[in-house]
Amino acid sequence: MMKTLKMIFGLLLMANLFGCQKDDIEVPPPAGSPVSAAFGADELIAENSAAKEIKIQFNKPAPANGSIAVEVSADLPSSFQTTPAIVDGEIEIPVTKGSRSASFTITPVDNNTLDGNKAIVFELSLLPEGFQMGTKKSAQVTILDDESPVEASFASASRTLRKDQLEGISVAILLSAPAPAEGKVSVQLNNLAEAALFTTQPALNAAGRLELSVPVGATSTSFTIKPANANWDGNKNVVFSITDTQGGIIKGNGLSLELALIDAATTALPKSYETVGGNWRYKRTYEYDGGGRVKKVHWEQETPFFSQGTDTYFYAQNGLIERVNYRAGKDEYFYQENGRIVRSEEIANGVMTAYKEYDYDAAGNVGASDTYYRQPDGTYAKSLIFVYLYQAEGNIYKQLTYIPTAGSGEPSLNSTRTFEGYSNIASPFPMIEIIPGVIAQPNLPASYRVEENGADLLYHFSYDFREDGLPVRRHTSGAGSEVTTYEYY
Repeated sequence: MMKTLKMIFGLLLMANLFGCQKDDIEVPPPAGSPVSAAFGADELIAENSAAKEIKIQFNKPAPANGSIAVEVSADLPSSFQTTPAIVDGEIEIPVTKGSRSASFTITPVDNNTLDGNKAIVFELSLLPEGFQMGTKKSAQVTILDDESPVEASFASASRTLRKDQLEGISVAILLSAPAPAEGKVSVQLNNLAEAALFTTQPALNAAGRLELSVPVGATSTSFTIKPANANWDGNKNVVFSITDTQGGIIKGNGLSLELALIDAATTALPKSYETVGGNWRYKRTYEYDGGGRVKKVHWEQETPFFSQGTDTYFYAQNGLIERVNYRAGKDEYFYQENGRIVRSEEIANGVMTAYKEYDYDAAGNVGASDTYYRQPDGTYAKSLIFVYLYQAEGNIYKQLTYIPTAGSGEPSLNSTRTFEGYSNIASPFPMIEIIPGVIAQPNLPASYRVEENGADLLYHFSYDFREDGLPVRRHTSGAGSEVTTYEYY
């Protein structure tokens, strides 16, 4: 009985082992069965990627040479190329005897345009003799658009329009990069009650809204504002806001523009200021053109020796400074891009003695400037680096001055100037001017601190005002004692 049981268990064990081995062996298709052809998994490829090989797999070697026809369906046929090329909507792919696959390549076209993802479907349409369709007879390749939307921001956070400034002003909206697709920027006037005082081009609709079209590749757009009503009564303030964007554009950081509407007949233009301290004196007197812009500045100083001169200002059509003549043979030229001054050059007797480059922060303020001076060998070396930091309302609160170091080392901090305690009263003569006509200090500060060469000097300011609220005198105390007198037209 025991021998019989052992024999039965042995037979069962052998049968089990044989069954396992049979399951592990890949059984080839019958020799006479057709070859199954099928695509692999769908593919995702970037628009800026290189050629991608797409394979059609066979379940056994091809019995003979031939070709496979693949039908192509695409959202945008111009967004890619194939090898072999597409002819009449199909690709003819060669098949080599004995091969286990056939393939073609697809190469995306990087068009630098924000036009979304593109889907291409490849489908087996005709197989050689001895082949049959496999389980996956089509494949989708998706080309992922590699462009990103660009940001739109006002070039400046504030502008001024005078009632007698008939030529108007141009308001620039800058894009963070060339527009990758056609788009639009919508601008809304927040103070509809003042809309009758000016006109815009493009015109505002009944809801106080205008739309600006942006073509592909543009780096900015703009609209103009002109005074329209001679019956302005006093000064006004209006706000324009970027409220919507379309296409390849999104909203940036500088979304508001405050426009000061100045009634020239009732506004007292600043005429001059004179600062006296100890044995020195400095005075500047301003003349204006018909648009309320500074035309000439007459200056004189005694430190203690007396000197004087006149600076004459010239403007571009959009109102930005273009040139300042300091004396015969010496001028400073200003160059703009997209409604912002980006460079200035000092020319003395036909030779560029220095130049500056300007950069802007996200709010449209001048955030930095680099100064280059001409060297004896005729080259130019970066000599000073200025960094400007601002409060939310546009008042500069810190100027950092750096000096470049030899080689590629980090520049060293040379001095810091800090303004604090700003009031809400307009400053007739800002204490700091980075670019003529660009206001970096619209309000009166209460203190000024200088940290330089180991010294830490703190100055305090107090002001006297006349009946209409305009400041007429500034008293400086602390590290020094000065009196500044303001006069108006």
